[in-house]
Amino acid sequence: MDHQTLEEDRNRFYEVFYSVFDDQSAAMNSILKGKESFNQQAFKNVLDKFVGVNLESSKPGVR
Repeated sequence: MDHQTLEEDRNRFYEVFYSVFDDQSAAMNSILKGKESFNQQAFKNVLDKFVGVNLESSKPGVR
């Protein structure tokens, strides 16, 4: 019963959330692009701080 209630709540949340956008597809694309950018930056930070690899300084032509 709890699982069903949680799923219903989640579905209702997304229904209300996306209803405020004129273009729901564009809203989803913006959210996904933001997540991808965040993940990329987090990955770069981990490489830099914990592995010692700086992707920005290893690009050809970048000094």
